[in-house]
Amino acid sequence: MAIVKNSKKNSLYKKSLIIFTLVLLVFSVYALVYVSRVLKNYDIGDTKSFMDNFVEELTEDAKKGKISKEIKLNKITSSYEKKSDLNEGYKTLFENSKISYKKTDDNLVYDIYADDKKIMTIKLKDMGEKHALGLLVYNEYKIDNIKTYDDDGLYTVNIEVADNYDLYINDIKVDKSKIKEESIIPEYEEVYNLVDLPKFNHYEITGLTFKPKVEVKDSKGNKVDITQDGNNLYAANFKKYDTLEAAGSNIKDNFNPIDFATNWSKFLTWDLGDDHHYGFDYLLDNLIEGTALYNKGYSWATQIDIQFTSVHTLNSMSNQKVSNITIYNDDAFSAEVEVDKNMTIEPNGSNPAFDKTDKFHEMMYFVYYDGSYRVINMTTVVE
Repeated sequence: MAIVKNSKKNSLYKKSLIIFTLVLLVFSVYALVYVSRVLKNYDIGDTKSFMDNFVEELTEDAKKGKISKEIKLNKITSSYEKKSDLNEGYKTLFENSKISYKKTDDNLVYDIYADDKKIMTIKLKDMGEKHALGLLVYNEYKIDNIKTYDDDGLYTVNIEVADNYDLYINDIKVDKSKIKEESIIPEYEEVYNLVDLPKFNHYEITGLTFKPKVEVKDSKGNKVDITQDGNNLYAANFKKYDTLEAAGSNIKDNFNPIDFATNWSKFLTWDLGDDHHYGFDYLLDNLIEGTALYNKGYSWATQIDIQFTSVHTLNSMSNQKVSNITIYNDDAFSAEVEVDKNMTIEPNGSNPAFDKTDKFHEMMYFVYYDGSYRVINMTTVVE
């Protein structure tokens, strides 16, 4: 009987030991998990660390195709994509972009970027100061709100296309009914009713979940070069040349912009003589009556201000150069024109004579109208 009792005691002891060990193990695991969580919270107990951690987790989820764990995804379809899918779109975006964030001017608000594209705005909530393990003090944060910018997809194509070209998105021709607005070359605005000049169609194609293939083609199906300025694309394919010689027959009648630029510069300092409205009449073959440039010249020629030009001697015209030529069509081109006008200003009272150089450096816009090239606009080139 003693042996049976001892066996029962041993069995009870073993069971108690196992139960006690299991309880200790459970508490140990709980303690480890708790300490691990506390240390993690402590590690991200400032906004920078919190955002670093959040962006890392967001990136991991996106690359796994599970970004829906973090944000709500809209249902988007596009006629320019075989299968629109925001989840896969984010996956591709995060795989091929540098993900970063920047603090905004608002407290606890951060913008998240994929390369230079803003994709989300995160607002944090400060849960207050926390104490843990008798030693650690830290602030706890949580995500208060996530704002995405994918209501119209992840990508938008903003492009200006010359009106004689066609736009293609992912090899699908965009119908002209999708044109948002028409625009013109602003420097020629005054003469669009007089001369045939290029116009541009502005397209804004939204609802794309993947980075699109964008192409522009002419009437023969040839691809047209697309240039980019910020988020906007342009497709005009205007011919460009560095010199008059290179432009050749694209400019009619062997016309040289230097001739007008020289006379205009002389006219402004009363160096075309007193006759013919102080030389203004010599410019009329290259102006169109009623335009702003014509009116500027006419006003200078007919008002008294021209007579207050400093008394001087015109010595020479030098450094004459024509460059940066753009051919818009058979009847219009622009060119960067430079001419130096070298003068000696005559003595005035106690002021001695001195040499002065007036620099003419303008982007000039010409159209062929009524048998000759006319200057429509000039904009100063800032050096």
